[in-house]
Amino acid sequence: MYPEPVQAGVAVKGDTAVVLVGNGGDQTIDYLQFVHSGFPAINARGINLPPDGIVAIPVPVGTTGLQLSNYTSVGRPGTY
Repeated sequence: MYPEPVQAGVAVKGDTAVVLVGNGGDQTIDYLQFVHSGFPAINARGINLPPDGIVAIPVPVGTTGLQLSNYTSVGRPGTY
């Protein structure tokens, strides 16, 4: 699953909820991976989340056990 971040002024689909993710670091985040009770993982790519920013990621309603697994910052590869 590869959701696009929620954009201002655009409605969220009725079968999704949103997870708010904040960046308290000093680098811009460009990828988030969430694991949950089912498969596949939820991968948000190219999100461009700046320091002190917040992004809303849509996830299917009913998703349980959701947790952030990995992230990468712009210009730096992630480790898995």
